[in-house]
Amino acid sequence: MNGKNKKNLLLCLLIPLAAGGLGALLAGDFSASYQSMHKPLLSPPGWLFPVVWTALYLMMGYASYLVLASDASAPRKKRALTIYGVQLALNLLWPLFFFRLEWCAFSFIWLVLLFLTVLLTELLFRYIDKRAGDWLLPYLFWLFFAGFRLFISERKESGRVHPQLNILNHFILAARRVRFCQTRRFLLSIPICINDSVRRVKKRAALLSI
Repeated sequence: MNGKNKKNLLLCLLIPLAAGGLGALLAGDFSASYQSMHKPLLSPPGWLFPVVWTALYLMMGYASYLVLASDASAPRKKRALTIYGVQLALNLLWPLFFFRLEWCAFSFIWLVLLFLTVLLTELLFRYIDKRAGDWLLPYLFWLFFAGFRLFISERKESGRVHPQLNILNHFILAARRVRFCQTRRFLLSIPICINDSVRRVKKRAALLSI
């Protein structure tokens, strides 16, 4: 590995670590927030999160280096690294929404978007270098296991009702009522349609008998 490649590797490793550090600052007192949550069984301890995330940031940084150092065409590498940058930005902002602002429903939507973006990144990386895609698999697994579990735990926390969840529930209930009303109107209209059809048939039969 020459000097240029070493610099590129170091830069690729530092970028996600810097994004993770900034995300931790935006999250505020993560430890206190996590300890106050209602945690289900098999929830990881709070001290494990910084350790795991540091490892994941190093993995995704190395994966981006493999893509950057590959023999793929420049447009293909640019597209893959651009999506990689998008997922880093989504990752950076999620702690702010979930831990500091406590926008629970919005954080869930954001987390789903992050998961899908990382999945797209993994596929683009794998298309360029299979090893790069493999290095992102632990990231996807952790997002599914830890991220969604944190959201579910927060929703189960006793005595807390989030305005976003109330709004979302109102929309769901309204949609169900609309569908119920439409179904009810349809069912009530069936006898009327049948009666109209019978009348028309009887009328035509009377006309033909004349």
